[in-house]
Amino acid sequence: MALKEKREVEIEKYYSHCDSTKSFYIKFLDGKPIEYQAGQFLIAHIPRGDEIVKRAYSIASSPLETLETGLIEICLNRVELGYVSNWMHDKGHKTRIQVDGPHGRFIVPEESNDHLIFCGTGTGISPIRGILKDFELKNTLKDKEIWLFFGVRQEADILYHQEFQQWAEQYPDFHFIPSVSRPLEWKGETGYVQNLVKKYVHTSNQWNVYACGLNAMIKDLEGVLLEMGFDKNQLHYDKWG
Repeated sequence: MALKEKREVEIEKYYSHCDSTKSFYIKFLDGKPIEYQAGQFLIAHIPRGDEIVKRAYSIASSPLETLETGLIEICLNRVELGYVSNWMHDKGHKTRIQVDGPHGRFIVPEESNDHLIFCGTGTGISPIRGILKDFELKNTLKDKEIWLFFGVRQEADILYHQEFQQWAEQYPDFHFIPSVSRPLEWKGETGYVQNLVKKYVHTSNQWNVYACGLNAMIKDLEGVLLEMGFDKNQLHYDKWG
């Protein structure tokens, strides 16, 4: 049963992807299991004086990972002047907060036979990573053609780079296209993810598209996909402000 009441969690460990981005691995202190679907999110309740500030954070882990470790992964950037992101980044091991969830419908139906296109920017890759990891652990990552387009500012910001690249090398029908908008030594793609979809995908048939990121990217992507002949019911979004 999905529990929506506030529950206390503790940061068991964290991992720094780069200077501005960390993954936090949290455990529920009451010992009760949480059931969620890959792609969903939790809402964190962060104290600020006498107030509570709420922020939604996508779950970057797979339910099968959580079943094995008892931990849930959330991944977030340190945002300049952002109270919650800085509070989280400045806190460390064993910090306790309250969360509620899971929430959200950014979920790939298990019965779907369609091929899949994923588009993420920044930490919008988090729920996508959870979905893809769930496929891998269920041994279904090989069963579909999958394109993953991931847009970031600099090469160091390509979260889960090694994991995605390994899947691309292991599974012939898994295609990973990272793109860097402010390259230093980067030799790969530099375009917007919506334009890369148009570059690499040449048919609108038998695809479902799952995109997570800022509203501007989602809006532009939708325009490109509709122009390519996609129908709106093929498009699934997790929009951020």
